[in-house]
Amino acid sequence: MTRLLDFEFWEPLLGSLLGAVIALAGGAAVAWVLVFVFRRWAEQTATTIDDLVVKHLATPIRWLLPLLALFFALRGLDLSEQARGDVKQVLVVAMTLCMSWVFFRVVRVFEEVVGERANASGSLRARSAYTQVRGLSNVLRFLIGLATIGLVLLSFGEVRQLGVSMLASAGVAGIVIGFAAQKTLSTVVSGLVLAVSQPIRIDDAIFVEGELGIVEEIGLTFVTVRLLDRRCIVLPVNYFLEQPFQNWSRSSSQVRAGVELFLDYSAPLDRIREEHRRIVEASPHWDKDVCDLSVARTSERGMVVAATASAADARKAAALKGEVREKLVTFVQKHFPEAFPRMRADFAAFDAGAGGATPPNS
Repeated sequence: MTRLLDFEFWEPLLGSLLGAVIALAGGAAVAWVLVFVFRRWAEQTATTIDDLVVKHLATPIRWLLPLLALFFALRGLDLSEQARGDVKQVLVVAMTLCMSWVFFRVVRVFEEVVGERANASGSLRARSAYTQVRGLSNVLRFLIGLATIGLVLLSFGEVRQLGVSMLASAGVAGIVIGFAAQKTLSTVVSGLVLAVSQPIRIDDAIFVEGELGIVEEIGLTFVTVRLLDRRCIVLPVNYFLEQPFQNWSRSSSQVRAGVELFLDYSAPLDRIREEHRRIVEASPHWDKDVCDLSVARTSERGMVVAATASAADARKAAALKGEVREKLVTFVQKHFPEAFPRMRADFAAFDAGAGGATPPNS
C-alpha cells in the first residue's frame, strides 16, 4: 500500500502515458493538417479524382498516422521489455488493419473514378472497362483480405512457430486444403473469367430465369440482376458461364421496348399507329430512332399488334414500355372500345340445329 502512494512508483508510468498521449496527439495533428491541406487543394481543381481520394482516405489516414507516431515513440517510453513487447504487438496488428483499410479505400477510389466516366460516357466500351475494373477490384479485395489475415496471424510468435513446424507437412496440407476449397476457388476463378470475357456487363439488359432485368452488380461469387418490378435475382457467377441466357444489350446499349396488344380484326390500325407515334415522340425516354407498329401474329379470335420503340438503355426502355402500354390501352378503350377481342357466337346456326326458327335478319 505504501508503494502505491510512492510518487517514484507512478513517475515512470505517468511519464510513459504522457509520452504516448503526446505521440498520438502529434500524429493526429499531422494527419489533420495533411487532410486539411489536401482537401483545400482538391477544392481548387476541376477533377474529381482528388475529391474522391480525400473522401475515402481521410478517415483511415487519421487513424494510421497516430498509430505510426506511437510506434516510433515506443522506444523512448519508460516501459519494461514485457510491456513494450505487448504494446508493440497491439500496434502492429492495429497498423496492419489500418493499412488494409487504406488499400481497400484506394481500390474503391479507382473503381468510382472508372464508374463515373462510364456513366458519363454511356458507351459499350466504357461499360466494358467498368465491368473489368469491378471484377479486378473484387479480386484485389479478396487478396487484400487474405494478406491482412495472414500478416495479423504471423505477427504472433506462436503462430509463426506453428507455421515453421508444419512446413514439413505443407505438401499434404496443401492437397487437403485444395480439395476442401475447390468449390470456393472455382467460384473465384469464374468471377475473374466473367470480368475478362464479359458475357454480361454492368447495366446490361438480360433475360434470365424467365425474367427481364438489368445487371446491377457483378461480385466475386455472385451476380445481382434487378428486375423491372424492383425485385432482385441473385445468381452465382458460374451460372453465366454454364447456363444459356439472353443478353439484349450485348452489341449495343440501345434496347427496344415492345408492347403487345390483343385486338379484334375491326381495330383501326392506322389510327392506333398514329397514336403510338404521337405517344413515343412525346416521351422523354425515346432515343428518336425506332418507332413502329405492326401486326405480329393472328389467330381465329383476333390479332396481336406489336408496338415497338427504342431507348438508350434498359432502364429508359422499361419506362418507355410502361408508358406506351398504358397510353395505348387508354386510347383504344376511349375511342375504339369495340376493338378489344370479343367472343362471337352464331345463334342462327344454333337455333336451326335445334329445330328453331331462323331469325328474319340472318
